[in-house]
Amino acid sequence: MQLTYDAGDDLVGDTWDVSIDVVSLDGLLGFGDPNSLEFDGAVIAMEVVDLTGDGADEVCVLLDGAPGTLIVFQDDGFGGVELQAQFNTSNNPTCITSGDFNGDGHVDLVIGTVADGIEVLWNEDGDLSTGFIHEPYTTIGPVTCAASMQIDEGDPIDLMVGIDDLDGDGSGAIQWWFGWSPLRFPEGGLAGGGDQDTPGVPRIIDPSKEEDQKQLTFIVFNNGTGGNIGGSIALGDRSFAFDIQAVGADPINSARADLDDDGIEDIVVTSAANGTIVLLRGTTTGYMSGVPIPIGAEPGDVVLIDLNDDRQLDIAAISTDADGNRIIRVLQNEGGLQFTSLETGLAEAPLLLSTGDLDASGTSQLISIGDATSLTDEMSLISLHTITCPEDIDGNGTVNIDDLLAVISQFGNDCEAGEPCSGDIDGSDTIDIEDLLLVIASFGSCQG
Repeated sequence: MQLTYDAGDDLVGDTWDVSIDVVSLDGLLGFGDPNSLEFDGAVIAMEVVDLTGDGADEVCVLLDGAPGTLIVFQDDGFGGVELQAQFNTSNNPTCITSGDFNGDGHVDLVIGTVADGIEVLWNEDGDLSTGFIHEPYTTIGPVTCAASMQIDEGDPIDLMVGIDDLDGDGSGAIQWWFGWSPLRFPEGGLAGGGDQDTPGVPRIIDPSKEEDQKQLTFIVFNNGTGGNIGGSIALGDRSFAFDIQAVGADPINSARADLDDDGIEDIVVTSAANGTIVLLRGTTTGYMSGVPIPIGAEPGDVVLIDLNDDRQLDIAAISTDADGNRIIRVLQNEGGLQFTSLETGLAEAPLLLSTGDLDASGTSQLISIGDATSLTDEMSLISLHTITCPEDIDGNGTVNIDDLLAVISQFGNDCEAGEPCSGDIDGSDTIDIEDLLLVIASFGSCQG
């Protein structure tokens, strides 16, 4: 089935189409069984970042409670994760972000709370066994979201947070601080800053990752009736101007990158109320009107990641299938804004989604946090989702001579008779020349 969405003539620029093919997994991205680990607690948010400076990301998971809890997971060397460290945080946390806010070369963490404050976890030496230095900062209201971004022109990186509706009028605010190094401020830290009202409650602060657009960020608001996305540019007077774009009611999460290979960042936003991903295509003068793409009920986190190493960014988002199950919906990017829809993660009941390079291989992995609640305990499940291919007999991520030899060793086996059949690539219940040809044709990386 093919679904084509025509953005029409009301765009800033040319008209454009988004095409979605809904097909089975056969011949497409294939996900093997994820490597998963259960842990106690109700998850609030996740941040994936290299805290130790070794080139491998850690997964920082924020848990609800009074106090809250921060759990840090690392790669276990066997394709999964293991618990690395655990820390108490301020009561009732709401969000987490990261950045080197004092310019000492170590990535710090910031946790927002409902109690009118943030907590900075200063990472002094990159050694998690020594913990963090915890420092509270007062905010003008409950914190809804946070992000590190470049507000002024100098290093280190700065911090912005979203503030909840304080007076019931549907509006919110943003508040920011400037990162200071010891050369600019005694002992370094966060200093100065300001705040500004916003046309809705900030849900997501999503700064550009492009070096030439560091001062361009986008804030997704919920204004009570529908979601809006506001493009904001840091001005000389340290105030922000918003260019409002509709993205659907109850916006939950966003991601930005160049999806159409034109050198300009595009943005995707999930709308929980509408069951869509809204795609805003970037141009040299702004963003075209958003095109809503149905992906299932109540979508949540969304990420952009090249899952099959074809130099095309794919879209992955948490959603709900027709049977009411939480899944990860993947829109495989075929180029030219043509996507193929597939799903994974059914058994993990995913709640949060992110990406990271946990093994310092240079390749990002898809990371989900799911619900593993039992009848007696509140549990969560962290899972790493990796691409597999049936030709990779030994499961090492590469189709090579070893896989060919495995098929040859089983040549002629009758699967229905119970003989070894891991080499039955085409599912014919017989190991034959077709299986050999499939392995030969697939030589190389499963992600290539």
